[in-house]
Amino acid sequence: MLVNPNKKNCDIENNTNNELTNIETGKILEFPTPPEGILSFKESKVIIKRNNDLISNITNTNSNNILNKLNTKEKKSNIIKFKNPNKKGNGFLPPKNGLLIALGATVLASSIWFLTNKNGIEVFVDDKSIGIIPNEDITVEELTNTSLAKLKEQLGTDIKVNEKISIKPVHASKKEIVSTESVLSEITNSYTFEVEASSIIVDGKEIAIVKNEEEAKKVLDAIKSKYIPKDTPLASEPTFVEKVEVKNKFIPEEDITTNETAISLLNVNSEQGKKYTIQAGDTLSKIASDADMTIAELLKINPGLTEDTMLKIGQELNLVVAVPLLSVIVEEQVVYTEPIKKPIETINNDKEYKTYKKVISAGKDGSKEVTAKVKKVNGVEESKEIISEKVLVEAIPEKVEVGTLNTPPKKAIGNFIYPVSGARLTSGYGARWGTTHKGIDLACPAGTPIKASDGGTVVFSGWGNGYGNMIKIDHGNGFSTIYGHNSKNAVSVGQKVAQGEVVGYVGSTGNSTGNHVHFEVLKNGISDNPLNYLK
Repeated sequence: MLVNPNKKNCDIENNTNNELTNIETGKILEFPTPPEGILSFKESKVIIKRNNDLISNITNTNSNNILNKLNTKEKKSNIIKFKNPNKKGNGFLPPKNGLLIALGATVLASSIWFLTNKNGIEVFVDDKSIGIIPNEDITVEELTNTSLAKLKEQLGTDIKVNEKISIKPVHASKKEIVSTESVLSEITNSYTFEVEASSIIVDGKEIAIVKNEEEAKKVLDAIKSKYIPKDTPLASEPTFVEKVEVKNKFIPEEDITTNETAISLLNVNSEQGKKYTIQAGDTLSKIASDADMTIAELLKINPGLTEDTMLKIGQELNLVVAVPLLSVIVEEQVVYTEPIKKPIETINNDKEYKTYKKVISAGKDGSKEVTAKVKKVNGVEESKEIISEKVLVEAIPEKVEVGTLNTPPKKAIGNFIYPVSGARLTSGYGARWGTTHKGIDLACPAGTPIKASDGGTVVFSGWGNGYGNMIKIDHGNGFSTIYGHNSKNAVSVGQKVAQGEVVGYVGSTGNSTGNHVHFEVLKNGISDNPLNYLK
């Protein structure tokens, strides 16, 4: 409704400033008045449509036709009273001119009402019009937050949309206005967006992207589980050799991988060089097998190494091993039984050469219970830390008698010593039982070491028929000696021995009636009485 700003009713008197005020907005609008007079009108009930062409048609219509139409709706039309400036009294404007002024006022009032009465809000996603909702004082922030919450609920994750919402107040017909809920649904359908996902980063390099942090943890736990023992307690939680990070980022939904794909990417193997330090008991075949290699491959990456090379403890070898992109460290707490090596106690014998060795007491290994923390990388032991030890069985020392005399040269000295110590002469040289006994018999316990009577070269070591296990040594000076009935020979043909060196052990093989050594001395191939030469 238009009123004079100084009046509370709808009359306009002597308005020479040509101004009208919208009672709803307070905005001053221009309105031309007749040259002189009083103009008053009531709000028109004639419906003026929004179509500008229709308004134009109305203004161009023959004034007589308009007059006829308005006369039939006299009670509904505007009444304009006007004081004629050409007359001295009050009068009315000529019908035709009055009608045109009334019609113009009606059209203007309706147009102003249409322009100022904003009954709807048009919603846009970027430049795309989504629809018109009722004017309920809703804000862009409310529309944005509500539509985002709706979309997040549908997707089950946080998102970042690429578009922005804007609104514009408009005047619209009832048919044009739709519900806020339907516009919100249309907004979510119009969004393009990125979802929040979790990136798995190894040593600063992004390897895989999964749905969220929970799924990333499942992937990493699955890789660790391959190396976690079922029945062995862990000393600490499994970790990774590499630096592993999980960071959230917004990406297109199609860039997210499945957990299975992520695990495969993290398990990709690469060949890496590695050093191995040789330990006691190692062989080339064992080292190659532990590194999942062949001996040929091991020799290839270690120039100068052959299958006959003597391995030394502490020596380093090159290895090429398959290492996954992500390596797992597992520390196990293990309990195991380990033998305790029996200690060796030596007893010096100043009458024997240094080559002399005799076990007096065999002794026995013991055992202990060991608790240790074992560090493994991808299932391969890297180090071991002993936590505690408990002796289960004490070890019994082995007692060994050893000679202290310097060993003579491995050649004849020119004199002979008894081949056994502490022996008893049971049969001498010469006639015996109708035959000639070519040597002497020295009785002593089985296993007693038999020593070379003088230095020389072994010319026979084997089975000598009635002699049983027999050894013959050529001393190189026309003399040779024979040792028979041995339980075991300790030398081989061609071997050089020194005087006093062990060449066999006492037994009762061949034609023998008890444990003893049959000893002969031959000069130029003819046996002679050994007692003539022994000292």
